[in-house]
Amino acid sequence: MLYNAFMSYSHAADTKLAAAIQSALRRFAKPWYRFRILRIFRDKTNLAASPALWTSIQHALENSEYFLFLASPQSADSTWVQREIDWWPQNRSAAQLIILLTGGRLLWDRSKQDFD
Repeated sequence: MLYNAFMSYSHAADTKLAAAIQSALRRFAKPWYRFRILRIFRDKTNLAASPALWTSIQHALENSEYFLFLASPQSADSTWVQREIDWWPQNRSAAQLIILLTGGRLLWDRSKQDFD
């Protein structure tokens, strides 16, 4: 895998937090002689605007081991975040999806056995 994790978040709500998480994960348990230990895909650092934006995002998703979802009301309303979230369980294990609640509430739907 090219990336250890793909980070999905709302730019409006969590840009600073996403950058801080990415920075912390890169340094986590890093030996002094290595530049970084983990590679985290975050659109602000790994992606340029282009006509093939979804293709680039999908390539990053395909090459990521984990999906980090910064959950907030704003991310729930984001079309791009929704596309990324929809892609993951269709192509990867839900066991590799990590939800980081940054705002609002997570609700469990018992009938669907899934988060709302």
